[in-house]
Amino acid sequence: MITLRSLQALFIRYSSIHRQYGFRPRAIRAAGGKGIGWLESQEIRGNHRCVSGWVEADEVGLICGEGHRLAVEPVQFRADVQAAYGGTGKVGFSLTLPYIAGTGRLVIRKGTETVEIALRDPAALRRGVETLRLAAAFAWAGIQGLPAALIYLRSTDRARKDRAKARLKALFLGRTDMVQPLRIGAGQLGLAEDSPLLSRAGTAERGAAAQRITIILPVYNAFDLLQLCLSRLVAHTDLDWHLVLIEDGSPDPQIRPFLRKWCESRPAGQVSLLENARNLGFIGSVNRGFAEALRRDAPVVLLNSDALVPEGWASRLVAPLADPRVASVTPMSNDAEIMNAPVICQRGDLPDGVAEGLDACARTYFAQAPLAELPTGVGFCMGIGLDWLRRFPEFDPVFGRGYGEEVDWCRKTQAEGARHLGVPGLFVEHRGGTSFGSEEKRRLIEENGRRITARYPHFDADVQGFIARDPMIGPRLGLGLAWAGAMQQAPLSVFVVHSLGGGAEDAMRRDISRLCAEGQSAVVLQLGGATPYRMTLMTPLGETVANLESDAVLAHLLAAVPRRRIVYICGVGDARPETLPDRLLAWRGAAEGSELVVEFHDFFPLSPSYTLLGDTGRFEGVPRPETHGGQACHRVRDAQGLEIGLQAWQDLWHRALAQARIVVFSENSREIVQGCWPDLAPQITLRPHDVLEDVPSVERVPLEAPRTIGILGNIGYQKGAEILQIMARQLGKSGAARLVLLGNIDPNYPLGRACTIHGSYARQDIALLAERYKIDCWLIPSIWPETFSFTTRETLATGLPVWCFDLGAQADALRAAGQEAHLLPLPQNDEDVAQVLRRICQS
Repeated sequence: MITLRSLQALFIRYSSIHRQYGFRPRAIRAAGGKGIGWLESQEIRGNHRCVSGWVEADEVGLICGEGHRLAVEPVQFRADVQAAYGGTGKVGFSLTLPYIAGTGRLVIRKGTETVEIALRDPAALRRGVETLRLAAAFAWAGIQGLPAALIYLRSTDRARKDRAKARLKALFLGRTDMVQPLRIGAGQLGLAEDSPLLSRAGTAERGAAAQRITIILPVYNAFDLLQLCLSRLVAHTDLDWHLVLIEDGSPDPQIRPFLRKWCESRPAGQVSLLENARNLGFIGSVNRGFAEALRRDAPVVLLNSDALVPEGWASRLVAPLADPRVASVTPMSNDAEIMNAPVICQRGDLPDGVAEGLDACARTYFAQAPLAELPTGVGFCMGIGLDWLRRFPEFDPVFGRGYGEEVDWCRKTQAEGARHLGVPGLFVEHRGGTSFGSEEKRRLIEENGRRITARYPHFDADVQGFIARDPMIGPRLGLGLAWAGAMQQAPLSVFVVHSLGGGAEDAMRRDISRLCAEGQSAVVLQLGGATPYRMTLMTPLGETVANLESDAVLAHLLAAVPRRRIVYICGVGDARPETLPDRLLAWRGAAEGSELVVEFHDFFPLSPSYTLLGDTGRFEGVPRPETHGGQACHRVRDAQGLEIGLQAWQDLWHRALAQARIVVFSENSREIVQGCWPDLAPQITLRPHDVLEDVPSVERVPLEAPRTIGILGNIGYQKGAEILQIMARQLGKSGAARLVLLGNIDPNYPLGRACTIHGSYARQDIALLAERYKIDCWLIPSIWPETFSFTTRETLATGLPVWCFDLGAQADALRAAGQEAHLLPLPQNDEDVAQVLRRICQS
């Protein structure tokens, strides 16, 4: 039920996320009035205070609020400041602290001299105006979210409810992780019979396929790659071909004699060798090749000498050119900007043999995928329609030695109605950058990039729009999976997780970061979002992300990497949870070396009530069908509306767990899992988490009355929201203590004035905030047996006393901590809560 107090609580959280205040830049002056730097930015962004600028100093620090200090740190050299102002000793700083209302001070040290600069609180000066702005934005978000709210409240369709929830999170909390515009459907992968390929660039539109091609190959140095390129071309070209070689005065004395001898070894008339009397540069050489190609009645392929073509490449590349509207086609590659895989616009070198495997994947899975419109072709391996080359027979020589010339040609032809297509069914390796040195390449790209922008002002926006909507996302992700599987010895890890965030996801991402740092890749498969699956391929080169619209699409993509290590993290929120155990086994597959790992970050495999709270809202022990099966919270309905009871649920999961390696993170969790399935005990491994971030200790101060009890984390019902609400109500009357919540609480449990809600925080800020709010002890109010409690570990690290209820991993952690940890009986009513408060206040 939505109440005025719950709306007020939601607005407070909305404000902490979206508020923003700032001052204009101003000079930083020493005590005598001398200008020593500039305060370029002083802002409140969300729940943090951010200060940046430059100053003549050795060290700079920031103090916010009362005794809330950021350790003074060495500042960093800034070349732009040196260039603009001259001299030495001018350095930059960028400091961030959690926002605490009140003035602040910038501490500047140079040698033995210390200067403190007072900083006003922009929020205090503009709070009224900003509150009005936020209230208006909050109301507008409510209007926009009303249809989603009605769906969430009234619909019985879980998928629709999840999409509605994602919409509301995006509007109110800035959570856009579940709203992803890039989607992969069956048609994108050529799986559907009515694939858009047939209506846009299919065989009905293409007409007869090309029977011959003319290949233009400019040559400048790179002798080893030239030999490999030519041998691949001869071995793998599946159409009749004529090769135009243009030798551009290479300094390497091996090049020209080798080409002459190689041409003599080829059948008569198959190769034309053009030798430039002087170095003409890439564009001059290509234009000579174009002139020669125009004498022949065949599509043209512009090929770099560092492009290594795979078997059967030519017919796949030039087939779309039978459509007279198509001017150019470009294959997928490891170094072709917007046609890159696994990550768009991120190049990566390939070990020998990997490219052939990627092309095999492209040929098998994406040959019937729709062809995407590109803002430009990429000239490393670009098929060109002969009629369009006749109309535009040259690259513009103004682009010098190269880079940007194919963009210019493509934009000119596009203005006349030409189409430029990406070919997902072909992967060509590009060992780019060998003809020019890296410094020269950088200079050429910058100079010619400015020319392109001047000629075609919309080009950059078109490229960014292509990247944003990425019509190649299906092939890119599929090839990326094949790439990831080929680039490492170990099976590819696929982490199956919910879309709700939290400590388990943070720990997972830390593990993935370690894998990427070691050169490995991983997949995150999120459940319960706007589509059945959200897949993120995380590699050392970057990430590729898409929403998958069906099980068929997911299976199609995973088939590119046979050896898989499926790591189940959490399935809460999945639209078809009763089928999840069997899907986990199917995703694992049967390939040698594949495995399924089930990690217990909650107790979803034991019951649909993943926190094991019963219908009473309290923990009642290990759920057993004979004693708990009648409770509604332990039952679920499948997609056909049939009820799945607790016994059937546990049987489904037992079948998967019997084939899995099981990981728990606390002794209590092991006891609970073994209590449900004693036969699985040999498969269980206890592996406590490492802390996500070190939290420094807090200086203990003499206790004051009333006490300040700290609560850490985002609090929902299972985390103790109802108990905190009762405490806040009791403390509002007695004043015996003060609650400070570092985090947020479910708006359905507003806490009133007896509790200060700080809002979102960073883990590295915990000790600072504890000191600022004068927290002298912590309470972990969670009422479910947590599988591992990061917040408990973090509160213990501060060195302050910690209280929690005697259940779960939180109690395990306190027992191991010793005398500064205090266990409490789980409250059953308001009087029990009052007794808990008395014990804490009297300790």
